[in-house]
Amino acid sequence: MSIVKGREGLEAYRRLLPGHDFSEYDSMSDEELSEYEFDLVPVKIAAEEVCGVPIHLDKLLVEIKFCSSRSEAQRKIKEGAVYIDGERETERDAFISQRQIESGFVVKLGRKQLKVRMEKAERSEGSGEAI
Repeated sequence: MSIVKGREGLEAYRRLLPGHDFSEYDSMSDEELSEYEFDLVPVKIAAEEVCGVPIHLDKLLVEIKFCSSRSEAQRKIKEGAVYIDGERETERDAFISQRQIESGFVVKLGRKQLKVRMEKAERSEGSGEAI
């Protein structure tokens, strides 16, 4: 995993995600930005969601190792600590939207931030459960 901290990471993210709004970082000092980590290698998650089965945000947070359990993830979501593409998510039973799955999205929890892209997964017979 390629992690870059601070302003250098922010500028690299601006190049990687040209349509994303990074205005929340613009007023931060270099010292404040040095606390933030930017993952420059997009995470690919094989998700049945691409086949039409929803992916729960809490399960995604566990899968990308932002939280150690779904209950911790649900707590963080309820506290308002989770952002998807810059929008605060507070619904414990939130799903990732089809638009986000198709285009990729940025997940932020505290100082952790990650660009996530979904890959089409092989769907097993009878599988209809959300991941």
